[in-house]
Amino acid sequence: MNSLSQEQLDQLMQQAKSFSKVTRSMYDEEVKKGIAEGMGDNSLDQTLWSAIHSATKRTANLDIPFAGLEVTLHDLWYVCIQATKNIHSSNLKQDQILRYLMSAKAMGPLRRTTPSSEPGNASTTKRGEIITFSDGHRFWSDLPFFGQDLIDEFANSYYQRKHYDESQRANFAAFIGRLLSVAIYDGPALCTLSLFQQALETPRPLVSVVGDKESGDRVLPVQDLLHALRQLAHYSQNSIVILANIPGAATDTPNVVYDGFPQMSGLGELAKQAGTITSPSGYSAERFEFWIQRLQQLSQCEVESIADDAKECLTVLEIAQDDIGPLTE
Repeated sequence: MNSLSQEQLDQLMQQAKSFSKVTRSMYDEEVKKGIAEGMGDNSLDQTLWSAIHSATKRTANLDIPFAGLEVTLHDLWYVCIQATKNIHSSNLKQDQILRYLMSAKAMGPLRRTTPSSEPGNASTTKRGEIITFSDGHRFWSDLPFFGQDLIDEFANSYYQRKHYDESQRANFAAFIGRLLSVAIYDGPALCTLSLFQQALETPRPLVSVVGDKESGDRVLPVQDLLHALRQLAHYSQNSIVILANIPGAATDTPNVVYDGFPQMSGLGELAKQAGTITSPSGYSAERFEFWIQRLQQLSQCEVESIADDAKECLTVLEIAQDDIGPLTE
């Protein structure tokens, strides 16, 4: 690649960011269209597939600085998040999106094509070094920036009513569960831990108080978060038990920086009060057992939807325990 001056790099970054604003507004319009038609659907799954192909060509075969390409990848994950957030949890398009991601992973690690140095043969190209981005992820095998963008979404938007309603929260949780089911833990493991923490370990009202729905900063009720947890558990298959047997699953991943989000992995107040969990953060057999006990309590709740969701979560976790075996101590 020809060396670019800092001024040229700054110009390229500004162009990339300007283009990002335009493309994201287009994605948002597609989401709004689906919401207006009440479909629980959108066409962003195809947009994602096209974006993966475009990013592959631009990154592996063209002489473009990585800085601008990183903006492109963040836009790609924005499409993925908006698509799955707004596609119903049972819609097969969620499975299709997962296949697109697995197909992308299977292409990597890719190497960038560079001109050959053979004299008299300018048309010859050769493969250069493995493409690695600033977060340490290889392209595509590590899904660069994907885990970090998922974590950012959970940390900054997922629990805020102005960004997610109950259905969107359940839809996105279902997709996180699907990611876990194919062992994509780099990011989804922490998002999952966060949802268990918020739904089962944090003091909150069982249901919404009349008038709360008009408040953008209201405390989300157990009813809302437990329904999302049910979707995550259902689509994760045996993954929750697998993660419970890996204490560092949410915090020891080398390619994702978790330091800025300690609140997502730490124990909630109810879990602390129980006094049965020795590890202050992350997955553990003790924490898993607390979740089981909490779900058993909620399964006796007089609110039918809460009891049903708790029972479904229990069923999934108990079947997983039977399939995999006892948790390690």
